Amino acid sequence: SLLISVFCLLLLLLLTVFFPILLPFTILIILFPFPLLFLATFIRYIPDELIDRPLKVKFTRQLVDSLPHLAIIGITGSFGKTSTKDFLFEILNRHKPTVKTPQSFNTVLSIAKVIKLELLSKTRFFICEMAAYKRGEIKELTQEVNPKFAILTAIGSQHLERFKNLKNTTLAKFEPIDAVPPENALVNLDNDLIKPRLSLPQYHHLNTYSLLDPRATFFVKKYQLTPGGINFALIYQQKAFSFTTSLFGTSNLQNL
Repeated sequence: SLLISVFCLLLLLLLTVFFPILLPFTILIILFPFPLLFLATFIRYIPDELIDRPLKVKFTRQLVDSLPHLAIIGITGSFGKTSTKDFLFEILNRHKPTVKTPQSFNTVLSIAKVIKLELLSKTRFFICEMAAYKRGEIKELTQEVNPKFAILTAIGSQHLERFKNLKNTTLAKFEPIDAVPPENALVNLDNDLIKPRLSLPQYHHLNTYSLLDPRATFFVKKYQLTPGGINFALIYQQKAFSFTTSLFGTSNLQNL
């Protein structure tokens, strides 16, 4: 923005030489530069939002579509998404080459950067964290990366000042779930804002996980906190599977 401001000022000075009638306006800009800075910021914003952003979405989608063996997993939620992403990466990467979005890279431009620089032809899983501050932003991310699977960890009041109300938050967080087949989606049945929405017909066949409700697809029937972590039994398709983790706390168990 500073470079654009300097360029605009030099251009204005040059025009003043040929058109002296602009002299008062030029003096005003020099004495009060804030309108020029605002204009420069607006000019810089236009190519990013109207040109660069749609092109990034288009070219990134073409890149992921060129990798036929790649399965993309989109993860979102008001909280818990980064931990879930990290845990899932540790599990999948032991079996197949896996890439995840680092830290909190969860926007159109940052995800495009990760895909361009880190995805290889041998990559089999890409775990993509997705964030939003308004409805439609996660939908745009699903158009960018075309996820095969989606996970919704939780819905809460985070960023409510931008979403305006919990209904908007809920609709936004369900956008990746809406982008994949129901059998490829997994949601947290223990969350008070997710559970009521599952009564809608389009969500009847979603996979769910829970520490409280035995009707969940994946139900933690019992768990024991130990000095070394957590021992727990997971019920899936009426079969019990025993696991041990070095993680502590039920919040980590839920994200796991």
